Amino acid sequence: YLEKFILDMMRCLFLQRVTGRDSNKEHINFISTHLKGKALDWFNDEIERPGTNLWVEEVVVLMMNRFISVSSAFRADTEFHSIAYRSDDGPYGLYRDITTCVMKMSYNPHERELSRKFLSLIPFSMSQDLVTNKGLNDTCSLKELYEAAERYHEDLLFTRTIRAAERPPAPTRE
Repeated sequence: YLEKFILDMMRCLFLQRVTGRDSNKEHINFISTHLKGKALDWFNDEIERPGTNLWVEEVVVLMMNRFISVSSAFRADTEFHSIAYRSDDGPYGLYRDITTCVMKMSYNPHERELSRKFLSLIPFSMSQDLVTNKGLNDTCSLKELYEAAERYHEDLLFTRTIRAAERPPAPTRE
């Protein structure tokens, strides 16, 4: 989440044309306006104290070191390797679990690793359709694979609904 926060913050500063080395103090002040609780207390004690002269990049690294603990990153790494496909959640649930977990990990897995993981966890019939019929593979982005898998899943649900509607009603006892 911290990485997303930082990227969003940098985009916002760029859109407001607050860029470049001359804007360092504005960048740091902007960070502080988005902090709460322990993060704001830490910021006020460590970054805003008199005599501190840091670049925004240094502030970001200090924040990451302070708030992303080794144990939480290890938990995320372990969680990543134990993600499983759940039929109740379908492809969306798997995609959500993978992307959420990656944001908390100590390293950013290569896109190909994410695609391989997705293809290996979806049901075999779905994976076979994506690879054989659609020509997709682990060189495709995770998002592209997810979207194709979601279409397959929706088509499958639609077909099951049609078949169920076509079945004659079960005889009733009188």
